[in-house]
Amino acid sequence: MLRSHPDTPIKIHDLIAMYDAHFNMSNTYNLVQRTDQYIAIEKNYPHRDHASQIFPTDQENLREIAADLTVKIDSVLASLLMEAARDDHCLAQILLDRDDPMVDQKSLFLAANRLERQAIINDACRNFKDNHANISLYNEKFLGEVKRLSSSQNIQEISAIFSSFLCCRFDRLERLISDTNGEPLIFLLIIVGSTPEDALQIVASLHPILLENSRQRRAIHSLLRETSEAVALRMVVGMLGDFQGIITYSPSSAENLLTLSA
Repeated sequence: MLRSHPDTPIKIHDLIAMYDAHFNMSNTYNLVQRTDQYIAIEKNYPHRDHASQIFPTDQENLREIAADLTVKIDSVLASLLMEAARDDHCLAQILLDRDDPMVDQKSLFLAANRLERQAIINDACRNFKDNHANISLYNEKFLGEVKRLSSSQNIQEISAIFSSFLCCRFDRLERLISDTNGEPLIFLLIIVGSTPEDALQIVASLHPILLENSRQRRAIHSLLRETSEAVALRMVVGMLGDFQGIITYSPSSAENLLTLSA
């Protein structure tokens, strides 16, 4: 009932979709509804300008808006564009080319090329170098299950237990883990407390081609060694969007979670 109700908040709808493996996005849960909800939340804010009055009805309209340099992107429109760009590679590339200060580049990371990715990571390291993530996610059984599944290259199951563990959307998690350049997977492994050795083993199992040349191998070692939990967390939040929060499970609840996810 909540899934089909037009007034169900976006985050609740996302959670329902995440836990229902057979759920297909219905017509009631589309960009128009998301736009209406963003506008409804922000409509009384004094910083709104003409750009926020635009009501896009599909992805193509959003791409046209993003490509139009005469449109000023305010915070409301930026939120809408970033949310849509996480699921739209073409829109993300348009926003990368536009390089607007209102748009968080971390949300566009999956669409970025190698040099753009390095610039985004460097910027995150500068901005959050003195921050602490204040998270405690290490769970031996969880990481053991990730290692086991990685040995059989079972990305779908790994994505399922990560999405349950972090309480975020499965489809976005799967894109992060499937990314062939490896950085998003490394960020995920850092925030759940994996050791560099275990993380390297998991990356090597899921994306063996990354370790076939010395340059890529050095880049992965460097990323694992130099990326703090705070930076990794910001990168993951940027790519996934705002999710419900980091959850630390007790050993008993983690065991139940893994049983249900397997």
